[in-house]
Amino acid sequence: MGLLDWLLPPKWRSLLKQFKGYGYKGNYASWSAATAASKGYADAHIFEQVKQAALAVKAGKAAFDRDSVLFEKVEYDFPILSALLYTSQLQESLQVLDFGGATGSMYFQYKTALQAISPLRWLVVEQAHFVAFGQSALQDKTLRFYPDLASARSENQPNLALLGCVLPYLENPYQWLDAIYAANIPYVLIDKHPLLPGIYDRLTIQHTNPKVYRASYPAWFFGEAKFRAALKGRFDVLFEYVCPDQSNLPQSSFKGFFLKRLQ
Repeated sequence: MGLLDWLLPPKWRSLLKQFKGYGYKGNYASWSAATAASKGYADAHIFEQVKQAALAVKAGKAAFDRDSVLFEKVEYDFPILSALLYTSQLQESLQVLDFGGATGSMYFQYKTALQAISPLRWLVVEQAHFVAFGQSALQDKTLRFYPDLASARSENQPNLALLGCVLPYLENPYQWLDAIYAANIPYVLIDKHPLLPGIYDRLTIQHTNPKVYRASYPAWFFGEAKFRAALKGRFDVLFEYVCPDQSNLPQSSFKGFFLKRLQ
C-alpha cells in the first residue's frame, strides 16, 4: 500500500482508481492558460462522433445519445422530467431553450414523455457548426437550431431555459447566467452543475474518458456559496437535487437547480 492509500479515505482511493488517466486536473489562474494547456472543444473527431450518434438516433437505431454514446432504451432523469412537466402545466405550453444543447440529445431523450404537450418547441442554441448540421439534418417543426439567444427568442417565446452542464464550459459563466436572467424566461433548469464547498471557483482541465472520446478542455467547478449568492434576489429555487455524476476532486458534487425567475 502506497502513501496515498494510507492518507486518503477509502472513498477517495476508489475515485482515484476510477478516474486514473482522466478526470479533472489543475487549478488554473485564467481561461487562456487552461485553453493553452488543453486540446479544446474544436477537435473535428469529437463533432464527427457526436454527429454520427445524432443521425443514428434520428434513424431509429437508438433511443437517444449522451455525449455521442448511444442508448437503446429511453432513460429519464426524473427531476428534469418533473421540471419540464411542471412548466408545461403552468404555462399551458412548453418552449425549451436548450442552451448548449449540442444536437438536441435531451429532446430525443424526453420527447416520448412530452408528446401530449401542445404546443411544444425545443430550441437548441449552439455553436455555428452544430447549428448548420442541426438545421440541415435534424430540424423539424418542433426541434429548431439557433446560433444565439436573440435569434431563438425572435421567433419563439421560451418559457424554460435548460442549461444541462453547460456553464462549466463557458469562459464567463456568470455573464451567461446574467444573459439568461435578462432574457426574461420564467423558469430555468440547471442540471449536472459541478460544485465545491466555499466561495471560490476552480478552473480545471477535464480529460474525458477515452471510452467516449479523447479530449481535454477547460472546465469550471463553482464555489457553492458564490453560486448560490449569484442566484439570490433573481431566482427562487423551487427544488434542487443531487446528480449521480462524480469527479476525482475531493469534496466535489454535482447538483441540479430548478429555478423560477423573480420579477
